[in-house]
Amino acid sequence: LPVVQYDSVSSLRAAILSAWNSIPENVIQNRVDSMPNRILEVIREVGGLTKY
Repeated sequence: LPVVQYDSVSSLRAAILSAWNSIPENVIQNRVDSMPNRILEVIREVGGLTKY
C-alpha cells in the first residue's frame, strides 16, 4: 500500500470510509462467520498464536 499523509481529519476520514466501503460484503460475512472458530482457537491456545 502506498504511504499517504493526510492533512486533515476529514480527508483521513474520507479515505478510511472509502477503503471500508471497497471491502466486498462476502469478505465481511466470511470474517463474521469464522468468529466462533477464531474465538475457540484463541481459547485453546490460551491467548497465544493461532492459524488466523
